[in-house]
Amino acid sequence: MLFRSKGGISGGNVTNVDAVYANQGFVKTDGFDFGLDYRIELVRLGLNLPGSLVLNHMSTLMLNLTDTKPDGSIEELGGRFDELSVSGLTYPDYRMTTRVGYEQEKWRIGVDVRFMTGMVSKYVELGYEALGDPGATVPDVVYVDLSRSEEHTSEL
Repeated sequence: MLFRSKGGISGGNVTNVDAVYANQGFVKTDGFDFGLDYRIELVRLGLNLPGSLVLNHMSTLMLNLTDTKPDGSIEELGGRFDELSVSGLTYPDYRMTTRVGYEQEKWRIGVDVRFMTGMVSKYVELGYEALGDPGATVPDVVYVDLSRSEEHTSEL
């Protein structure tokens, strides 16, 4: 963007603005998100134990993800990953996280399961030599995390 003014930089009014560049790119996505949070006390299940059973689930099914560049070209990103990105951009078609836990008043334990469908490099069609092996793939991935936490109180 270029500003022109009468009287130099230090004085005068802006008389003209040339807006040469405009951000005209956009991303479009379609899909479904699903979430579930459930907590039940164990005594309600007929168990004579303190605490609660906790279930959390979140999932996303991506049907379509396109990136329209300012020049009008369209790039399909669904099911792809960007192997040149420092931030590790990934666009799996499906991902989910489920947590099952047991909680008492001052402590909790749990298991988290995360799943992500496999992806292919977004550069698969380009054939860049610099990438080593263009069209690299990432298989389906499952992560399992165990956790435990306690509430600590200190008396002053």
